[in-house]
Order: sequence, then C-alpha cells, then structure tokens
Amino acid sequence: MSYYSGDSIISKARYIVPKLMCLYYLKDKLNVFWNTLSMSRFYGKPVEEFIKNSKDENYPDKYDITKLLNNIKTSGEKLCEHFGTNKYILSRKYQEIGMIIENKTSLQQEIEELHKKIEYDIVRIYRTRNVLVHSGSTTKTHILLKNARLMQYISNLMGVILHYKMKNSNHSISEILYSIPETYDCYIKDCKDYKENKDHSKPTEEIFKPTYLFL
Repeated sequence: MSYYSGDSIISKARYIVPKLMCLYYLKDKLNVFWNTLSMSRFYGKPVEEFIKNSKDENYPDKYDITKLLNNIKTSGEKLCEHFGTNKYILSRKYQEIGMIIENKTSLQQEIEELHKKIEYDIVRIYRTRNVLVHSGSTTKTHILLKNARLMQYISNLMGVILHYKMKNSNHSISEILYSIPETYDCYIKDCKDYKENKDHSKPTEEIFKPTYLFL
C-alpha cells in the first residue's frame, strides 16, 4: 500500500479495499452458488442438465459465466423445486442471482451499502489492532472473526496484484492499485444504468465480472 497516496495506512486501506471487495461481490455470489450446487446430492434431472450446460468446456469443474447466467435466466424459479440437499440454501442464493439478472433489486444501493460496511469493518479491525499492539490490553471483541475477514481482504488484494503482474510484468503495483477506484466508480455507474436499462448492449456478465480499466 506504500505505492498509493494517502495520509495513513488505514486511510489507504479504507479507500481501496472496500472498492475491491465490491467489484468481486457478484462474482463471489456465483462462486458460492456453484460450489454449493456441486457439493449437493440427490437433485433431479433438470438440475443435472443445468450443471452440464453451465460448465466450462475447457475446465469441467468450473462454470462458464455466460452460460451460467443465461441458464439461470432461462430456467427461472421452477428449477428450485429440483434442488436436492441444501435445497433452501441453494434456492435462496439462486433467487438472489436471478433477481439481479432480472433487475428486480437495487444493485447500486446494495453495493454502496456493502462498501460502507467493509469500510467500517476495516476501521474496527484497525482499532482492535491498536489496542493489542500499543496498550497490550485484552479485548472482548471476536479476534478470530476479525482476523479471518482481514485475511480475506489481504488475499483478495494480493490476488489481484499477482494476477495482473503475471499477465503483464510491466504493470506496476501503483498502476494496479490506481485502477481499482477508477473501475469501481465506473462499475457503480454501470450498475445504475443496468438497473434503469440505459445500456442494453452491456452483457450481463460484465455486471457480474467487471473488467479493470487500465490493465
């Protein structure tokens, strides 16, 4: 984070990390749904066909995002009847994704609220860190849960940096970091336009997996 301008470490983290997490919010929803579906058993033939038709041809264990989104839209809520184990969890996650595809939810508001929650969470984690490091006092807060969330934030940030450095070693870390808020600002606008149907040419998968602007 030293490559990025800011008054302090916490101000840098508050500025970049929530935006990064929000950009992966919908992609994570797809991943959780697919992984839960893959681990479930005793579902009916319609679900088996759904899984088969949603797979990536080159990586059978993974989904093709375009196929998966199209199949969710085409199958509709009736597919929920055929989920086997974890039926209620799968149905809820499936319907959440379907509502976003069908523009039945305020995606922009949902993501902006998530941004605020993560921003506050980072501040709380930082305060806990200060209590432990500077005063040596014990704290009643849930350290393990905070540590798990902190590791998730760090992993996502490092994952993005490593991914784009591997794609092109000429990309500097500062370029990658600067692309995150720029992408987020455009992404929020895309979410608003998608909800209002202003951009009919934008594929649904671009909402679920935004492209970084400068990389």
